[in-house]
Amino acid sequence: MTEPPVRAPRYLGRFRCIGPACEDHCCAGWGGIDVDPPTAEAYRQLTVEGDQRAWRLNLVGQLQPNPEAWPDEGWPAALIPLPAATPCPFFGDDHLCTIQSALGEELLPSTCDTFPRQATRIEGQIDLAGRLSCPEVARLALLAEDALTVESVPSDRRLAERGRFWIDRPWSDQPDEDDPRRHYHLVRARSMALLQQRGHPFAVRLLALGLALGSLDGAGFRAPDAESTFDLAEQRLPAVACWVEESGLGAGDGPGGPHRLLLRRIRRWIAMPELPPRYRRCVERVRDGLGLPADATTSLDGPLGERVGAAYTEARRQHLDPYLTRRPYLFEHLALNQLWLGTFPYHPERTFAEEHALLAFRIGLMRLHLVGAAAAEGALTDDLVVETVQAFDKYVDGHQFWDRTMKLLRDEHALDPPSLAALLLA
Repeated sequence: MTEPPVRAPRYLGRFRCIGPACEDHCCAGWGGIDVDPPTAEAYRQLTVEGDQRAWRLNLVGQLQPNPEAWPDEGWPAALIPLPAATPCPFFGDDHLCTIQSALGEELLPSTCDTFPRQATRIEGQIDLAGRLSCPEVARLALLAEDALTVESVPSDRRLAERGRFWIDRPWSDQPDEDDPRRHYHLVRARSMALLQQRGHPFAVRLLALGLALGSLDGAGFRAPDAESTFDLAEQRLPAVACWVEESGLGAGDGPGGPHRLLLRRIRRWIAMPELPPRYRRCVERVRDGLGLPADATTSLDGPLGERVGAAYTEARRQHLDPYLTRRPYLFEHLALNQLWLGTFPYHPERTFAEEHALLAFRIGLMRLHLVGAAAAEGALTDDLVVETVQAFDKYVDGHQFWDRTMKLLRDEHALDPPSLAALLLA
């Protein structure tokens, strides 16, 4: 049987787990670890056979039934529960996995064996990417200029032997000719190409992408329609750049300025007592750096909002802008990796335009985090960028967060180009 083609960004080929040196290891911070059915059965079998390694680790004793995971497999999966702020019971004092040390990585749960990789298969094509919730992936993906160069890579054991437990298959049917899903690879490839037009500011590229995706929303379209739409979007980049410059968006950062919705989205996190310590440091930097009140319900109208806006503007100009001069591809890489991880702009419940709006909000939100961090620390460094992005990705980023963000954007009628431009130019 012919192996399907596999593609991955270049940084993933450079990735190696740094083990005990990792500043935020992947063996804690989750609600639990799914153990795929074959691995759970292997643990049971080792225990029945009296394998001393399994007995010493208490493999079966640490597992709970997990009927919701892989229900179609016909045999039971398991769960290693992880109470809040508690590492995996197999996380050793040396910060290494005792299962891997005793049994080899082939007998790790597929979740652990494959993390931080994510795989998506559509129309016989497998695309791999890395999750920024891993500090080492965040470093590799964000800081190297060629990190998001896409390459063909060979299939490996994880794909060949464990693929059915971790490869995402958003749809397996063959879409009709006028079904937008039929052109998934084309739309995503052209979206990425547009975002990499480095002759224009990144905000301009992302706004032009929104215009293209908005034109394709709704009724079905064919490949020539998509090609011509993206051709036009690329031609319109200079016009979009002129509109951005003439609009003055992002120049005024008072209480009603570009960061207003972004602050509303994260202020409540500052007051959450159960917030993980690593992300708490991030939001406290935003609070302290911008002079936000500790009470998330305090209005930012009037003089207080003006002071917050002035602090934001000063920190952006003094710290973020010079950093982007050194690493102008930072937000481009954030966006491209997000596209590579999922099925952008295809979503079962949201339109192309709404998925684009969430991408714009994501970029704006990371700008806010980084500006606040720089204001608090007095500088923006590579280490601070990696910590901020990684902590957000691990402890906040998720379906509920973005569903609530979409509700905010809809309630505020903030899905139009000027509103999205304000988020990107904040």
